[in-house]
Amino acid sequence: MDFTREIKIFEDYIKNNYDFENNLIIEKYIHTLNVVKITLLICEKMGLTDEEGRLAFYLALFHDLGRFREVIRQNHFNNLKFDHGAYSNKILFNDGFINSFNIKKEDYLLIKKAVYFHNKKDLVNNLSERERLFCEILRDADRIDIFRVLGNQSYHRAIFDKVSSEAILDAFYNGDSINIKDLKTKGDRVVLRLGFVKLFSSRESCDVLKELGYLDEYIAKVYVEEESSELFCNLIDEVKKVLEGEKKYVRQKI
Repeated sequence: MDFTREIKIFEDYIKNNYDFENNLIIEKYIHTLNVVKITLLICEKMGLTDEEGRLAFYLALFHDLGRFREVIRQNHFNNLKFDHGAYSNKILFNDGFINSFNIKKEDYLLIKKAVYFHNKKDLVNNLSERERLFCEILRDADRIDIFRVLGNQSYHRAIFDKVSSEAILDAFYNGDSINIKDLKTKGDRVVLRLGFVKLFSSRESCDVLKELGYLDEYIAKVYVEEESSELFCNLIDEVKKVLEGEKKYVRQKI
């Protein structure tokens, strides 16, 4: 599939509306294109059709449109202060950016749901099987590239100091989402990120992460305080179990 035209439209929109010399803008632009790449890799491994892959491509291309506006508003990223998923939909549907692309209108609702929910703690229960599949692919691809972003950051190094509560560890070990509102330490944030792997919806997402090596790059950058090293090793072991196939996935092909 050739998405040259669509990516050029996206690139022109970003360059015409935002400062492309701003490092945060560039970082988010690169992230978007990487999520596109990862999304298509997952779709290929799942054996989805070209039409399904095209729809997933659009979800990846659109998912962080609101992040660029966030840079202008507050010059950093904070999910508690700015809902970039919701703002991405404002740009798409209220401002009409989606009209720049050749997309079937019957897919608009799915796009709106996937973009809105990509950054939420959990998906809602009343999604159709098709909606859930595409939401999960986008969420997995986004999380995979977050490991790349964190592993490449030269200005910020993750620190594993301590975990503030048993509830956070219980959520990790149970494979549940961790609420960012509950994060109190740098160690909590590392647990949340490692927990992304346990939240993956498919074997294919794990395989893509392993092939790209982003998790290893992130782990190598984490500074672990000595008193927390045993716990950190236990967390890594849990993640590796998932990557090596000990977690079972139920995926309904469409």
